[in-house]
Amino acid sequence: MHKGSPGSYLPDGTQVVMITADPDQAARAPMGDAIVGDPVVAVEQLLLLVKPQPAKLPARKNMSASSPSGSGKITVKQFNDVLAQVCPPEVAFTSESPSLGNW
Repeated sequence: MHKGSPGSYLPDGTQVVMITADPDQAARAPMGDAIVGDPVVAVEQLLLLVKPQPAKLPARKNMSASSPSGSGKITVKQFNDVLAQVCPPEVAFTSESPSLGNW
């Protein structure tokens, strides 16, 4: 299997893109494409591309995007809950970095 091919891990047609600030990590990406840059800026820019569309999504359990600490920071769970609410059911996300909780 050559670099850039998701192989049998993902359904055919699935595209994988990793965003990392670490060029060495990008060079070691086992599949898909890697973008070297600031992940926070990348997510902010991706957010600008999202066009809200009315859709009937399945009901989600106990989803709250509010920040209970009042600090203005969100938890990884809150971030993932929001993604689950706004993305189509066939979309999947993965995080290889537990430090994302520090955002």
